[in-house]
Amino acid sequence: MDKGLLEINNKMIINKSFVLVKTISYKENAKTISSHSPHDNVSFFEEKQRDLNYLKRHKNDFNKISIPNFSFNVYENTISIHMEYIKGEQLNIYNKNNYKDIIYRDLVDNDKSFSPTSFNWTNFILCDDKIYYIDLEDFSYNTLEHRIKKFNNEFK
Repeated sequence: MDKGLLEINNKMIINKSFVLVKTISYKENAKTISSHSPHDNVSFFEEKQRDLNYLKRHKNDFNKISIPNFSFNVYENTISIHMEYIKGEQLNIYNKNNYKDIIYRDLVDNDKSFSPTSFNWTNFILCDDKIYYIDLEDFSYNTLEHRIKKFNNEFK
């Protein structure tokens, strides 16, 4: 065995992480067209920054739905999200119905106006007995009626 490899393997690992970086560039000065947003007369880019800031402060408000640790940076018209990589099982055709009621209760049928705007089951990862929602830039302000309609159309 290579002595260098042996020395590396005998050292204790204190911390190990895997970060997913998602970069999104927005059209400059594109105005928000969402009627659900409390932010009037701002660009879609500015609204996404506000949404991510809000999500950062309220990431523990979704009961049994977890949000990965994340940070984000803004440069010109680009947002880069640095998100904890969640290694687990993606919801799929075989397991999604086991979690449907939890997702509906915690993200759809509640009095919060801030939640995901998409409920495609591929946005959910199961890891360590938790359900993670991983499409972070998808969070925004929306109505209960909108959430119910989107959930019924997408979480089939």
